[in-house]
Amino acid sequence: NIVNKAEDILRDLQYYEVRVPDQGTPAMTFSIFTLLYSKLKIKLQPTNYLKGLYAIFEVAFGVFAETKGGNNPYFLTGAGGVLQSVIFGFGGFN
Repeated sequence: NIVNKAEDILRDLQYYEVRVPDQGTPAMTFSIFTLLYSKLKIKLQPTNYLKGLYAIFEVAFGVFAETKGGNNPYFLTGAGGVLQSVIFGFGGFN
């Protein structure tokens, strides 16, 4: 049942959202939050998470670090997560 599935996803998001540590969390975590909140058509959270991805994980020149405040040269998976958030979350593609 799709309704139950949406409720399960929302319950899981709300559970994990408050348990994600402030430091050391990979950028991919917030990409998944963005994507799933978008799929559930909950408007505020995905926008906040997507903006947060850029502000928190960007090192320089649009390059993503693996973790908040990280200093690795490039984290391709984090950048890919942002693309997935936009295409599959906001864009609605499956």
